[in-house]
Amino acid sequence: MYEGRAQVMILEAKNIELTIKDRKLLDIDQLYIHNMDRIGVVGRNGSGKTTLLSILSGEIEADKGEVMTTVSRYYLPQLQKMCFASNKFRRLQ
Repeated sequence: MYEGRAQVMILEAKNIELTIKDRKLLDIDQLYIHNMDRIGVVGRNGSGKTTLLSILSGEIEADKGEVMTTVSRYYLPQLQKMCFASNKFRRLQ
């Protein structure tokens, strides 16, 4: 797949479940991420994309399941729209 490069698993998630207010938001049997993978997370608003990334980064914990990794992981939240006015930043509505 990646010529001349070994596939190394950097993250493994198993049996991830998360329920919010009687709604099962996440139910993932297994997820593997290897070095050199390119990943896109697509879904409707409220479908759990940000929550999944927060679980994978270790920011929050799922109700069930485990995330194992061999690397440091960080979550960089979405950027807010900002404008510059009077030497101060403020959030745009």
